Amino acid sequence: MAPLSNRRDSLLGPKPDPGVKASYAQMLSLALMLSLGVGLMALPNEISNTGTVPYAILFVCVVSGMNWSMLALLRAKAAVEERGIKVQSYRDLGYDFLGGDHGSRAVDWCVVGFQFGVCASYFSFMTSTLHTLWPHGPSETSFTVVLVPIVGVPCALKHLKDLGTVAQVATVTYAFSLCTVGFYAIHRLVVKGHVYNTQPFSGSPWGLIGLLGSLCYAFEGIPSTLCQMSNALAEPERAPELVTTSLVGLAIIFTATGYVCNFAYQDPANPITVSLIDEFGISGLPAAANWLVVISVALKFPMQFFPMAQQLEHALEIDRYVCKRDDEESTRLLPSEQTFIGERDGDRWSVAFRAMLVVLAALTALVVNDLTTIINVVGIVFGPSLGFIFPCYFDLICVRRRAYDRTKLEVAISIVVLCVAVAATFLGFGQQVVGLVRAYINGSDDDRR
Repeated sequence: MAPLSNRRDSLLGPKPDPGVKASYAQMLSLALMLSLGVGLMALPNEISNTGTVPYAILFVCVVSGMNWSMLALLRAKAAVEERGIKVQSYRDLGYDFLGGDHGSRAVDWCVVGFQFGVCASYFSFMTSTLHTLWPHGPSETSFTVVLVPIVGVPCALKHLKDLGTVAQVATVTYAFSLCTVGFYAIHRLVVKGHVYNTQPFSGSPWGLIGLLGSLCYAFEGIPSTLCQMSNALAEPERAPELVTTSLVGLAIIFTATGYVCNFAYQDPANPITVSLIDEFGISGLPAAANWLVVISVALKFPMQFFPMAQQLEHALEIDRYVCKRDDEESTRLLPSEQTFIGERDGDRWSVAFRAMLVVLAALTALVVNDLTTIINVVGIVFGPSLGFIFPCYFDLICVRRRAYDRTKLEVAISIVVLCVAVAATFLGFGQQVVGLVRAYINGSDDDRR
C-alpha cells in the first residue's frame, strides 16, 4: 500500500490557498449553526417520550463524550500532520488509521450517509413547514421543486470560508425564531400557568436508544466538518477552544429550549415552531418565526452539504484531471479570490454532480415523508461512528504509535466511550430494523382489511 504522502493528489486535490481563512467568530457561528437546526426542533418531543431525568442524564453523557472525542480527533489530526501529511477532511484520518483506502471509504460512508440524511431532513422540514404556513397552497412536492434550485446554487461555492457570512445571517434569522418560540413558551408557563409533561420517567428504556440517535443527530454537524473548520480557521491553535465553546453553547441552548417547550406544550410532537401555529394561528409573530426558520434552514443547507460533496468528489476523483496539473498552472487558471467552483475544481462535472446530490436529497425526503424517521435512522446509524467511535479509536492508535502520551485513566475513558458507542450503534440499528418490519407488517394487515 502506497503511503498517504505519495497519494496526496488523488485524496486531497490541489493545495488550498493559504490566504483562504476565516476568523474565530465566523467559525464559531458556523459551528453553532451546523447543529442549531431541525434536531433542536424535535428535542421537546424526546423529553416528553423518555422523561425529564433520563433525558438529563443521557444529555450530559453525550455532551461530555462528544467534547472528549472531538478533542481526540484534533489530537489525531495534529499527530498525522506532524509527519508532513496535510489532513483536509475526516476521510484522510480514516486512510491513515483504518488501513488505507478501506478506511477512507468507511469514513466516507458515515460522513456522506449522515450529511445526506441531514440534507433530506432539511427538505422534509422546509416543505412541511411551508405547507403548514400555506395549507391551501401548493403541495409539498411543488414546494420541493421550488426549493431545489434555491438551495442548490450556494452548494457550488468553492470554499467553506465563503459560508462564514452565510452562517452569521442564518444565526440571526434562527435566533429570532428561537426567541419567539421561547417568549410564547415562557408566557404560557409563567402567565397562564400551563405546565405539562413533568414526569421524571416515562416511556420504555428502549426509548433511550432513539433519544441517543436524536442527540447524535443534533450535535453531529461539528464532527463531520471539524477537520475543514480547523483548516479554515485563521488561528488553528484555537480549534480545541472552538470545539468546547460551541458544545457548551449548544448544550445551554438545547437544554433551555428543550425543557421550556416540553413543559409549555401538552403535545410537543410537532416541531416547536409549528406548535406556535397550532396554538396561535398563522399570523403575527408565530407566522414570522416559521418563515424565518425556513429561511435559516435553507441558508444552512450548503453548510451541511459541503463536507458530503467534498469527500465524494475526492473519493470519486471527479477532479482527477485537474490534480495532474502543477500548482503554478492551476494558479494561473483560477485566481485565489474566485468564490464558486471553476475549472481547477472540476468545472461543470463537479457542479453537475452537486446538483444531482441536491435532487437526490429532495427525492429522499419526498419518498420517506417522515421527519422523525429520517432523524432517528441517520442519528443512530451514522452518528456514533463519527462522533465517538472513530475519534476514540484514532486516539488509541496514536497512543500505541507513541505519537503522544496519555495517562492510563485517559486511555480507559477513550476505551469506555468507544465500547459504549459501538454497543449503542448495534442496538439502535437493530431497533430501527425491527421498527421498519413492524410498520411493514401493520401496513400489510391494514391493506388486507
